[in-house]
Amino acid sequence: MNKYMLAAIMGASADVDLMSADRLEALTGGHGMVNMAVWGIANVIADELARKRDIAISFSNTRTLPVDEVIAKCIGAAKEAGAEAGNASLLTAVMLYLAGTPAHAGVPVGNRKLGALCRMASGVQRCGVAMIPTAKWGNKVSGFAAVKAIYDAIAAGELTEVDGRDIPTGVTALFVGHAPLGEEHAILEVAKRSAGIGTRAMIDAQAGVGVKPELLYDAIFGAAAALEIAHPDAWTMEPNGDVIEDSPYLVGKSACEAAGLPARLTLEVTGEVYDTAKLVGDLGLILKDAGAPTVVGMLCLRDLLQVFQESATPYRPTTPPMGHACAEGVLAMKALIAWDFDRGRVADALVQLMRTKRVDPEIAQVAINTVARKAEQVRRGTVTNVVIRATDPERSRVLLDRATKSYEWLMSGSTLEQVVYALEMERKARVESGAGAMLSRMMGKDVSFNVRKIAPRHHKKGMRGNWWVFDMDVDLDITIAGRTTKLDGLAQNCIPQAVLEGNKEMASVVGLACLPIAEFALSPHTIANITVPAAMAALLAKAVPADAARVAEKAAFITAAIPGTREKAQEAAERAIEILSAIQG
Repeated sequence: MNKYMLAAIMGASADVDLMSADRLEALTGGHGMVNMAVWGIANVIADELARKRDIAISFSNTRTLPVDEVIAKCIGAAKEAGAEAGNASLLTAVMLYLAGTPAHAGVPVGNRKLGALCRMASGVQRCGVAMIPTAKWGNKVSGFAAVKAIYDAIAAGELTEVDGRDIPTGVTALFVGHAPLGEEHAILEVAKRSAGIGTRAMIDAQAGVGVKPELLYDAIFGAAAALEIAHPDAWTMEPNGDVIEDSPYLVGKSACEAAGLPARLTLEVTGEVYDTAKLVGDLGLILKDAGAPTVVGMLCLRDLLQVFQESATPYRPTTPPMGHACAEGVLAMKALIAWDFDRGRVADALVQLMRTKRVDPEIAQVAINTVARKAEQVRRGTVTNVVIRATDPERSRVLLDRATKSYEWLMSGSTLEQVVYALEMERKARVESGAGAMLSRMMGKDVSFNVRKIAPRHHKKGMRGNWWVFDMDVDLDITIAGRTTKLDGLAQNCIPQAVLEGNKEMASVVGLACLPIAEFALSPHTIANITVPAAMAALLAKAVPADAARVAEKAAFITAAIPGTREKAQEAAERAIEILSAIQG
């Protein structure tokens, strides 16, 4: 038995790519997403800080700063992972900012801005905010919405009471820049009003293309558009007369108020608290200076900022596809810095986070282990090392569990189809329970789920219609405080009723019902329910590898949500046979 178990486990995990149906190798070239760049940058920053490298910026009278070398290494790591110059610049700047580098320093000569430093190091061209896309969520818009709204307000004379045509000849930039007319009137008014106008325009633009507004990111865009106009290094004032030493804070505060964001954001793991106005203002300054990111870069920005406890940008409860997994890398970097590189403490904290904040904690740990291992193929470092250390135990346990059950059930007479189906039912029960428990804690009342059907709808979508995640037909029951609502056709019936028909009763439950279904839909990031049983069936001569893979994929009604699992299962089975042959001599 032990030889079969070892061979099945080793076959299914011999190549990290066999752990997932996602296209991991493509990710290392930046095709589709650039989260591998975030892991590489995190490794560089953590390793440099472990060596006591200075990552601060200042307006010293020098050609370079120590941080310039760190920036160059981060840009290099990002490009190694397939990020083009604009994405490498933005992601490097944001990661360094989160690690403690100020967004800007100095005025006027010697002035340095983090986004601009990264842009110059990457070789990317300057890009106006109007050209920067939002992250895709179905559809997408761009910063043009914020820029247009602000310029419309400018043309209408709505940003400041100071009319430039009234400024006497001889009153130079000195007097309208760093003097009362500017800092206490024109700059102050433009900064406050433009950021709010830009943020509201971004909210309206996203809503107008059928996208639920992402308030934090809309505020960042509003701040970025405002800072293309407002003096970014002026000393401005609060309404009560308190001096604000940098105008990005005032811009960020106005944007946050327009978006209705909380005043503070709390980082997961370390508990570090961020002033939301400062975070938004600084990220707006970085965004407008960092160059020309693409949609995948902006998607990655969204993913790496999903590290907070508050709802504005929360750590996500569902485990994301491999292309979106990078929050744990950011949190590992932050914890290493905060806890003096105590790897054991960081590893324990990451595991605890996934145990308490993921719908399916065991699969979450396996998935994050997979993406960290893949990232190490591009750029090794402390962050990937500590994440792998944290998640290796659960990965090993999950593989052993699938191998043990597959062996025992197959030897007792179960078919491969029955084995895979039983493992899928266990996954279904685990997700139903995890989603119910999570929502019960949040709502203070008992919530439970019973998912009755998961299948493709086969609705005129060609080959894509064969895969349920692309055209889902899902029925489930949700019970809240003893009251059960039956949802037949969640995607094609219930959600359109809530959104298009204004059915408020339906709207009150469909969002909750999406939690377990989203976890199921993203499940191909970890395919051990398919590969391990297929490998075991081939080892026990129940089927040849190709047939075992075909049967296992067909039986995996949850995990085989996208194409690619059959090929991985066949290779895992073939490798398992080769390994067993070597073990037996």
